[in-house]
Amino acid sequence: MMAYDKLTDAYFKDPKLIWQHTISGEKKFDSCDFLGALKDLSSLPDWRDAFIGLEDSDLFFDRVATFFGHNGDLSPDENGRQSLYFSPKAVESSPDELVKLAKQYLKESAKVSAFSNQSPWNDEEDWPERLSKLPVEWISSDREIKVDDYNDFATYLYEIWSEVYSDNSKPWSHIHYCLSEGCYGLAADYGLQRYLMEDFYKLDFNLSYLYALEWVHCGKIFFSETKCYVTTKKSN
Repeated sequence: MMAYDKLTDAYFKDPKLIWQHTISGEKKFDSCDFLGALKDLSSLPDWRDAFIGLEDSDLFFDRVATFFGHNGDLSPDENGRQSLYFSPKAVESSPDELVKLAKQYLKESAKVSAFSNQSPWNDEEDWPERLSKLPVEWISSDREIKVDDYNDFATYLYEIWSEVYSDNSKPWSHIHYCLSEGCYGLAADYGLQRYLMEDFYKLDFNLSYLYALEWVHCGKIFFSETKCYVTTKKSN
């Protein structure tokens, strides 16, 4: 079992250090130590300095900068309450725009399904066709219908995106696994993690549709047995 370096007070005082010492090879921490390490940089104007020496990172920098700029930081609110995760800011978005993005995401998901060599579900199901033809409907609140978070469509989409992307990363070094933990830790969101780290995968699927729906337009999708629904998230 590999012995990892231990975090000391210095790394909590300067959240850039854990990244700098990992990229330089000076230290090697368990990737789990990075779950909040990207989030901790969000309020620092010089956060990019944490990643000096990280190769092939231009798209990563641009997307993280946009994410931080759009969503602010996680400083305590006026009542001193600290949020564990980022959540999208409430915005006024048209139902038509959200429905359009949901349809684009489903069509892209159909491509991911077709790309997969091994479906985690029954081979007799034509998932690419089902996803590409699934009706999308706007509703003003998810209270209008019975929501099943473990619906076949929701579960399949989670499984297929996870399977395809876990199997098709570029050659990763230890720092990339640390980045993956840090990106996931921003919002406990694998879709966001994949979007921010797109340059570190060997795939060419469009990850912007789901990001735009959820993080730019504050949208949310869920499913019944026959339909996809889209509404606006309740922002924290």
